[in-house]
Amino acid sequence: MAKTTTVYNWDNTEAYSDNFSISTRYYDLGDASLLKTIYQISLTTGLKAGQYDGGSPIVVDVYYRTSTNGSWGHYALFSATNVGTYLSNFNSKTITKKKKLKKIPGIQLKITATVPESFFINDISIEYRHLRRKAVGRPE
Repeated sequence: MAKTTTVYNWDNTEAYSDNFSISTRYYDLGDASLLKTIYQISLTTGLKAGQYDGGSPIVVDVYYRTSTNGSWGHYALFSATNVGTYLSNFNSKTITKKKKLKKIPGIQLKITATVPESFFINDISIEYRHLRRKAVGRPE
């Protein structure tokens, strides 16, 4: 039996939804053979001017996994009850969570959200460091 493959294309046409879930591709962060430590993940987000009703809550959940299959681990929950709280709590629209993920080969993210229609994600940033293997020389 032939394997079914689904191909997705990016479409920058705006689409509105109060609830969404997106998954990124798997990132090996430059070298699949090296383990990494993730220090923080940041989402740069925003609300379109004049399109926020002020009553909708903002809830963004971030999940991760360190392979292309398997279960998702919970990374962070960001929430606010109104736009003023959102802007003050989330550092002018950049929401960051410092949580170390140690000795991983790469990462895939899933972002689920309940947000007003004017909410958008502009950028996802991952702060990480490669872990180098220590070489042991020959004794002389």
